[in-house]
Amino acid sequence: MADIKPFRALRYHRPKVGGIYSLVAPPYDVITPEEREELYARSEFNIVRVDYSKDEGEGKYAAAAALLESWERDGVMVVESKPAVYVVEDYFIDWEGYRRIRRGFIAVVKLEEFGGGVVFPHEKTFPKHKKDRMALLKATGTQFNPVFSFYSDTKNKVGSLLKEVVDRRLPDWNFRHDDGATRTLWTVTDQKSVENIVEAMKGREIYIADGHHRYETALEYSKMKNAELGAEGADGPHNYVLMYLVSAQDEGLSILAAHRMLRNLPGFDEKKVLDKLSEGFDIKAINREDSDCLINGDRKSCAISVQMGRNFYCLEPKAKAVAANSEIQNTHETLRNLNVTICQEMVIHALVESNEDLLNHISYEIDPTKVCAAVESGEQDIAVYLSPVGIDALEKVARAHQVMPQKSTYFFPKLITGLVNYKHSVDNK
Repeated sequence: MADIKPFRALRYHRPKVGGIYSLVAPPYDVITPEEREELYARSEFNIVRVDYSKDEGEGKYAAAAALLESWERDGVMVVESKPAVYVVEDYFIDWEGYRRIRRGFIAVVKLEEFGGGVVFPHEKTFPKHKKDRMALLKATGTQFNPVFSFYSDTKNKVGSLLKEVVDRRLPDWNFRHDDGATRTLWTVTDQKSVENIVEAMKGREIYIADGHHRYETALEYSKMKNAELGAEGADGPHNYVLMYLVSAQDEGLSILAAHRMLRNLPGFDEKKVLDKLSEGFDIKAINREDSDCLINGDRKSCAISVQMGRNFYCLEPKAKAVAANSEIQNTHETLRNLNVTICQEMVIHALVESNEDLLNHISYEIDPTKVCAAVESGEQDIAVYLSPVGIDALEKVARAHQVMPQKSTYFFPKLITGLVNYKHSVDNK
């Protein structure tokens, strides 16, 4: 069963820094170079200076650690006086214009190997990202962004406890960030409330929604530390990971598709691309006037579509082609009919055959209007629009110990970096 604990977070000290908006940041892997410059300009204490520094070379990790130490020394950040869990609400407007609230909590969770029946991944990872996160974790001994996970709570047992916190306590922080979502944070330190939440989570399986790189990095780091420390490190803080947990039944749990864009394709020609894709798909041209449904998010009638220039096409997989595709048929049954799998094997790999070359050609974007503009301007050759994977499909894949292609899901809004931080050297008792 999942081992969940409160912890003494390293946090920004309000009397020293004032408001939190200028200090926190999105996850490092969604920050563009331009956005990083903006975050740097907001404050000399913005967390991006530690978590995703502009410095180059191996020395940047030691510099990040030194900067973090200086913030603690100067009182910019302080350690919570008592172990706590942190309830977080995200108020946002979804892609279809509906107002939603997502309510979860942050704690530390005992690291478990995948396949052990406690923590389940659902997505493949990129080795390059894990190398960077490992170097930062080694240097700072601190986790800055929670792994985003979900669990089943059909009887709303955990949810009712979180609602009690929201209804009865004043929040610590309330702020609106760049993605338009308003975040509210409550600190829960009283022993009874913490014990009730921890007890209610016992026996539940945990599914990683976002943050696979961070989880795998933390797991690898814990193994390294345990090899160094032996029995002494068995229950050390390095064996836990900072995690945000939300119910799969929460009405605010929102999954978006990460649309694919391909650029710099050798000999790119629209007719040749259509000829190639017609081997596996029935292709229907979409009138420019009707393409707004793709751009504005209504992709229910067309799970996979492509754009080249100002032309849009709906792709309907041919059953015989899917059955004849060895890569698809060799995957688990929970994956075979997912549009992300069919897209990966019958669209992306049909156009870029080498996995080594793929990273030089592919990029991802959740905002279809940005995707459309990039293709129309010629910045990108091809866009592939996908409909989102549902939470039930994701859970089935994870329970079967399978993983989807990279960037199969995008949970919106993303978690904020720097709001609460997990420092391994802190005594959490």
